Amino acid sequence: VQPTPMDDEILTVDEVATLLQLHPQSVYEKVERNELPGWFRLGDAVKSPISFSKRVIMEWIQKEASRP
Repeated sequence: VQPTPMDDEILTVDEVATLLQLHPQSVYEKVERNELPGWFRLGDAVKSPISFSKRVIMEWIQKEASRP
């Protein structure tokens, strides 16, 4: 789990799914397979919602888009 700076925007699973043009369940599956960066849980419980660092996700999207 990666810490998020306080000034970074936080995205929900649904928002990341929209950005990646995926179903929200696919986002959860990618998190389980460690295929998405920048995610964290707000809270200590395993059932706490997953959130994402917008900065990290946007950097990752740019990096993935530039791959051959």
